[in-house]
Amino acid sequence: MMPLKSQIYPMVTVEVLRNFGPQPVSSRFVKNPSTSEFLQEMSLALCPASGLVQLVQTFPPEELRPRVPWITAFEPEAHLDELTALLTALPGLSLDSIVAGYSSKDDSTLQRLKDRGFKHQWRLDPALDLGLCDPCAFVESFQLPFCDGAAARAAERRGRPHLFLVRHVLEHSYDIMRFLGSAADVIRDDGYVMFEVPDCTRAFEAFDYTTLWEEHSVYFTPWSFLQTLTAAGLEPVIFENYPHSFENCMVAVCRKSSFVKTSPPSKPPKSELSRALHFAAEFPRVTANLHRHLEGLKSQGKRMALFGAGHLAVAFLSLHGLADYFECVIDDNPYKEGMLLPGSRLPIKRSKALIDDQIHTCLLSLNPESEEKVIQKNSNFTKSGGHFLSIFPSSGRYFAH
Repeated sequence: MMPLKSQIYPMVTVEVLRNFGPQPVSSRFVKNPSTSEFLQEMSLALCPASGLVQLVQTFPPEELRPRVPWITAFEPEAHLDELTALLTALPGLSLDSIVAGYSSKDDSTLQRLKDRGFKHQWRLDPALDLGLCDPCAFVESFQLPFCDGAAARAAERRGRPHLFLVRHVLEHSYDIMRFLGSAADVIRDDGYVMFEVPDCTRAFEAFDYTTLWEEHSVYFTPWSFLQTLTAAGLEPVIFENYPHSFENCMVAVCRKSSFVKTSPPSKPPKSELSRALHFAAEFPRVTANLHRHLEGLKSQGKRMALFGAGHLAVAFLSLHGLADYFECVIDDNPYKEGMLLPGSRLPIKRSKALIDDQIHTCLLSLNPESEEKVIQKNSNFTKSGGHFLSIFPSSGRYFAH
């Protein structure tokens, strides 16, 4: 097999950290258990020059593309008012400036800017600008025409922006350097491009393997994020790391730089490399610990369910092989009711199943920021003696301490 190269520095060979085995596509819900399922090996690698953790092989975009229009994506937004204030104060930006967005993930920021007087706006239209007529196509599909020049052509037609917003997309990219170069081609020479990505530091340190997602090709920390931007010829003029209960959001506002860092820097801090190595090495121990705790609950006669039929639940069950401990997955999205969770093929039921199916313990597998709301909404379950715990080490309700 040919040596695997870094996405950032092509002359650098990456170190394969761990193969997690074949994994499903977490948005592929089906009703018939005999329906065939796409699976692909998920392996992690580490670039020793940038500290960037990346998938050895990205999942095919045609497999990642949702098959139904009701798949939703929610990104943290509690920091957007503060971020908008920073953006409006950027040197050279005025109310006459053009602001553009990459995807619907940028709509809430665009609206905040509009409320502050920035009326000259546009956002990439999947059909008109990118030539994508499938209504289910999203960021897994956008980047191919985007990197082939469609976005730059759209900017010429609609007005080259002074500020281009790209929230929670870079971590999905199949070719980071090409994507960053294409984003720089959209803006004016004196313009700005803003990238927002999740900070995986806490997940790595807590050995939370639900951070691994087939849609994310790379896993940033502050160090590797800034190294990546600099290597692509982008100069961060603002860098912020906004705290959130699940994972922090890193924001870098960049200008074009004439300096492209084609050669790697001196080695990253030892902590960057050791964090990734430790994360991979601890997987068998963490998996065994999860099985031990769930086996203990099962031996007490506890009937268990998960709450939240999203990619976090899929990762938790599939990566660690835990499906046999659970009766079902609870989710009140009406579109998911009666479907089967990808990978495990556990049935998805509405929250009333907590009582109807005599569940004793329900592990929360949705964003920890929503845990309290779910518990309050299902007070009848706790009043009847049921217990809510959490699959996330960052939660105070974590079941496997």
